[in-house]
Amino acid sequence: EDHSHAHAARDEATCTEDHSHAHAATGADDHSHAHVHDASCESTCTDDHSHAHHSHSHSHDHGQPSSVTTARERFGIDSFVYSRRRPFSPERLERVLALLPTNAAAVLEGKTARQDDDDQVAAALGVLLRSKGFMWLASSTDAAYYWSHAGAFYDAPVLGRWWDTLPREYWPEDQAEAILSDFLGDDGDRRQEIVFIGVDAVDRRETIETALDACLLTDDEFDAYRAADGNPKRRELFPSTFFRHG
Repeated sequence: EDHSHAHAARDEATCTEDHSHAHAATGADDHSHAHVHDASCESTCTDDHSHAHHSHSHSHDHGQPSSVTTARERFGIDSFVYSRRRPFSPERLERVLALLPTNAAAVLEGKTARQDDDDQVAAALGVLLRSKGFMWLASSTDAAYYWSHAGAFYDAPVLGRWWDTLPREYWPEDQAEAILSDFLGDDGDRRQEIVFIGVDAVDRRETIETALDACLLTDDEFDAYRAADGNPKRRELFPSTFFRHG
């Protein structure tokens, strides 16, 4: 049951930069990180990225195969990566997801009142064909979520634990250095790392990133998040109606 967050660039029309977790080493800048996760999340892991039993390889394939170049030149498809080291507020993120032309929007319909700025964000999100990657939510310090969007479909399953939460004996010996390369400060490998692919997606980057940045915890919220470490009431501080608990 090998769910390696792998999305090869063979999707010519949708993948201009295959930045997934566990790619084939076809790119010029490929580094692979196997994420092993423990069975405590297995009941909620709908993809094959689990802890301690399944490995989830993580690589960034930044090469430019001919199919990628063709997609960009013929269709104007390009991509960018959103990377941040702070968790999302689930409630604020749900508001952004409600603007996606996907099943998520249907689930979240009527959750929040629409504002003028939402039209600009919705237009920017509307050019996306695919987006995918790691996601860190404030509702859990352990769970690594997988942002998975394609066309009219969006899902964010709990795939397992962040490496930082696991004892070193659960790490594959030959991947330790690669795993540690994703660590930064006290938060280890927790992060937002999502690639957005679409028609002239780069032109919409600022709008999309601004909307997502507004979903990140504020300094005060981040302090509360840290103070709640080990507290089962963390979910009450950062509730969610859309995301499954990790």
